[in-house]
Amino acid sequence: MKKRTLREERRKIAKERVKILLEKVVNNWPACSKKRRRYIELAREICLKYRLKQPILLRRLICKKCKKPILPGIDSRIRIGKRGTVIITCLNCGNIKRIPTSLEGKISK
Repeated sequence: MKKRTLREERRKIAKERVKILLEKVVNNWPACSKKRRRYIELAREICLKYRLKQPILLRRLICKKCKKPILPGIDSRIRIGKRGTVIITCLNCGNIKRIPTSLEGKISK
């Protein structure tokens, strides 16, 4: 096999592994938080190693400032702010992440 096809195969396998790890995080939600943290860390490491774009779920489960997993209710506080934005506060470092819930300003007529 060519070097390029090998790289593409490895990236494809890495994407599948990240998807499986994120499914385990979502399916085992009430279970042990240590496993969930480890799954999130592994998924992030795989994305970094194979230069994959991180899925939205993974990006929202990791704090940008301290790079630690944010588990809602355990490591973070989630509030609904003004104009319907979701505000996630990391309890490890205090970083605030705001996620817009509507697309009113982005749709052009």
